[in-house]
Parts: sequence; C-alpha cells; structure tokens
Amino acid sequence: MQNINDANQYKSSLDGKILAFILFLYLLVFQSPLESVWAPFSYIDELISLIGIIYVFGELVFRRKFEIPRYMIFAVLCLAVFVASGLIGNILYRYQPLKSVVIDLYTNLKFFFAIVTGFTLFRTIPWGKLQYHGNLHARIITGFLFVVFLLDRVFVLYPTGIRHGIRSASLFYSSPTYLAGAIAFLLCLMTIFFQKLNYPFMAMNLIMIVFTMRSKAIASAMVIIALFAFLVLLKREMKLWHVLVLGSVAVVAAWPQIYYYFIHLSGWSARSVLLLTSFKIMKDFFPIGTGFGTYASSEAEKHYSPVYRKYGFHHNWELRDVKDTENTKRLIKKFHIDPKDPWGGPFLNDSFWPIIFGQTGVIGTIAYISALGILVKKSWELQKKHVYAFIAVMYSWIHLLICSMAEPAFNNATAIPLAIIMGIALCAMETEKFEK
Repeated sequence: MQNINDANQYKSSLDGKILAFILFLYLLVFQSPLESVWAPFSYIDELISLIGIIYVFGELVFRRKFEIPRYMIFAVLCLAVFVASGLIGNILYRYQPLKSVVIDLYTNLKFFFAIVTGFTLFRTIPWGKLQYHGNLHARIITGFLFVVFLLDRVFVLYPTGIRHGIRSASLFYSSPTYLAGAIAFLLCLMTIFFQKLNYPFMAMNLIMIVFTMRSKAIASAMVIIALFAFLVLLKREMKLWHVLVLGSVAVVAAWPQIYYYFIHLSGWSARSVLLLTSFKIMKDFFPIGTGFGTYASSEAEKHYSPVYRKYGFHHNWELRDVKDTENTKRLIKKFHIDPKDPWGGPFLNDSFWPIIFGQTGVIGTIAYISALGILVKKSWELQKKHVYAFIAVMYSWIHLLICSMAEPAFNNATAIPLAIIMGIALCAMETEKFEK
C-alpha cells in the first residue's frame, strides 16, 4: 500500500472517480447557496446518497462480487425493522398520502445511504490520492470562505441577526446553521486527510464556525479541539468515559439554549412540545408509532399532519397550520401577536428525535438507535488504525448528536457530507488503506 504521506505523486493524476470526489466535495459544501440560484440543487444530498445504493445494487445483481461487511448486514437488519415499524403505522392509520410517506421514508434513510456512497465509490482510489485532492480543495474553499468572512466582518455584506451581542455569520448561506454544517465538513476533510499544513486552515474554520454564534456549533468546535488535544498532542487513548466527559462539556456549552427551549419554555416552545408529545405518541400508539411523514418531519409540515390536530398543535402559534388563515387570525387576536414578527413562522421541523419517537414508536426507536450503535462501535475501531480518521469520524458523530437537539440533524442535508466521510474511513479500515 502507498504511504499516506506520499501524496505529492498524485498532483497530476486525475481520473473519473477522483473527479467525482472533487465534484461531490464542492456540491456538498455549497449546496445551500446553490439552492438559492436554482431550486433543483436542493436535491444534491438526496442524489449523492442514492448513488451508493444504486452502485451496490448493480454490483450485487450484475457482477455478484461486492462483499458486504457483517456489521453492515446487522445495521441493515435493524433499519429493516425501523422501516417496518413506520410502514405498519402508515398502513394502520393512513394519516398521510403515499407520496409523503415515500419521501419521508427516504429522508430517514439517506444518512445511511450516504455512508454506503462513501464506502463504495472511492474504495479503489489510493489513500494518498484522496488525501492530496481532499486537502487541496478543502484549503482552497476554506481560504475563499475566510476572505469573504473577513470582508463581511468589515463591510457587513450579509446582514444577519445578533446573538450573544455579536452579529452572527452566515455569509451567502441561507442561515448560520448551514454555514456551520459546511465548515464541519471541511474540518472533517482536513482531519481525516491530516497534514501539518492543515493547521492554519482548520483554525480559520474554527473561527468561522464560532462566529455563526450557534450554541451547537460552538460546542462542536470545542469537541474537535478537545479530541486533537487529547489524542494528538497528549497521545492518549480514548476510553468510553472520556467520551461521556466530552459530551458533558458540550452540553454545558449548549446549556443556555437547552435551558431556554426545554425548561424555561417547556410545554410552550415548538421544540419542547414536539419532544414531550412524541413520548405521548409512543404510549398512545404503542409499539409502532403513527408512520412516516406524520410527525415532526418536513412532510408532516408540508401536508399538515392529522396527528398535529389530534394533539392540539393548531392552538399553538409556533405549531399552527399556516394554510389555515382563519385559525392564524384567531391566534393573532388571542395572543396579541405581531403578524410582521420575522420569527412568526411555524417550527414544525426543528428537531430530530421526535421524528423517530413519534413516527416509528418504541420498536422503530430501538431499531434506529441499534443501527447507529453498530456503526459507532465499528467507528471506535478506527482509533487503533488511524488516529486522524478516528477524530474525524468521532467528531462527526458528536456534532450530529449535538445538532439533533435543535434540528433534524441526521435527516438534514448537512449530515450527508459527514456520512460520506464516515463511509470513506470505514472502507479504508476494511481494505487496510491506512497501512503502508
């Protein structure tokens, strides 16, 4: 195998797969800005996730030579139970049309599909080639974003809101959350393919992610700094209790927002209502839930779910049906709401775990968490193979878990590039690309 430090030999070597890798990199980093130019770009993450599944299907059916690792088979079985639990709910209760069910089902699986894409598409590319081109383009993008960031700090090119007394950075992204997601991907790229030259570019990314002023982004920045300090500078081996401590530190960093939404506004804010009601649904619809597209997801928002009316969500300003103009007028009058309030929109798709709890019930939740657990357990083995790949993958998991408290993290477009990084790392471990 090639030594991972001999990447310079790949400067002029370009082929179809490495060009696809570079194209995917740019599309995933800039998906949010591209969407504002042309709406179909919003499907970039779905298409890239689907490519891996199509590739595996073709290999199994037509060439019959693709070997699926045993741990992935177990994860697939868990996901099959998860899917069955949700679909049984759809069949029994029929709360949403078939189109919404299919779209939401795919949305719930695309994170795992993206891992397959990363695992399969780039398995034949030498590690040094991936390292060279991954670092080169991650540095180019980081440099470009940082220049725009500095100009924005001086000239206020992209006005955004004020958080914690500081103007948050979103640049040309639709929100600071999507900028933070793109930067998290760049950090993962420059970690898994680490070279010392990456340090200043990683520092630029950390500065930008902190200036998004999102508590979850700041917490995730603290996580990757802690991982580097512990595993690289101190050269310590990570134990499970270290992860628990790291998670606790991240919770402390994000505590002001957790307290505000889930304690101070408990039973009133959209996030707390969605979470608390998801537990009621798990009990009322035991053990399978209400089905895909029926609760806390984008499809449940687009086609205002009957489950919401069943639990009285239409009486809550943040959880109302915007298409029901009469009810909106009633709420404005009842609660003396300013209809011009920029934060006056509904927040029906603003968290993750309520989707799993409510739509697939106890059985689906256990199956979904088991599938994640299998992948996390396998990711842990990276520590003995390649410390930088381990940091990148662990950071991805922790970042997604932190974000899952305040956004549909694993179903979001920002999760797909992180999943591809996971797939690349797991494939490199399986094929021993990390070895000389």
